[in-house]
Amino acid sequence: MKRIRIWGEFGLFLGVLLMAFALALQSKTELGVAMVVTPAYLLSLRFDSITFGMADYSVQFLLLVALAIITRKLTLKFALAFVTSALYGLSLDLMVFLLKGVMPSTLFERIAYFAVGQLLTGLSVALFFRTNLPLMAYDMFVKELAVHKGWAIGKLKIGYDLTILVVSVALAFVLFGAIRGIHIGTFVTAAVTGVLIIGFGKVLDRFIDFTPKFDIVWK
Repeated sequence: MKRIRIWGEFGLFLGVLLMAFALALQSKTELGVAMVVTPAYLLSLRFDSITFGMADYSVQFLLLVALAIITRKLTLKFALAFVTSALYGLSLDLMVFLLKGVMPSTLFERIAYFAVGQLLTGLSVALFFRTNLPLMAYDMFVKELAVHKGWAIGKLKIGYDLTILVVSVALAFVLFGAIRGIHIGTFVTAAVTGVLIIGFGKVLDRFIDFTPKFDIVWK
């Protein structure tokens, strides 16, 4: 079967929009959001002047600064990762605005919204991995740190997720005096996202050729 040709760069753009929609949808359910975005979500809940998207790309900017300090390098790839992160943050605010009037009223609706958001999250990340452009800071931080330190990326990812969990719990108590933003959906996301990414990736590779328009190796 001949595959459909789509530029890899378009995969990133589409992935950003889908992930922003997925996260905005899941935030409506109050069942929790993905671990990596929980700190940003908590900040947006606590401070009216900070939108979810603003908090998200601010956290990603801090991650890139920390990565630059640890690796002692600042490259074009880092700068473009922030551009991607900022685009995602702006898209997230747009999706939150568009879904402003959407509110699940029953447990079934909440679960359904969360499930749809989770499926779209898996698809969006699978699309991210089929572009030659730098990914968002969340993904780049773990990948680049593992390469710099010579650590196994799988073990580092587990340690990173646990660190974010501890930070999120501490931040919730500081801001609200109780656990907020972390729910059953947070752990469901951690458990199934990897499986969904692999599954969607296989389907995409079978039917679509995501050859990049610009074959550039980012240093």
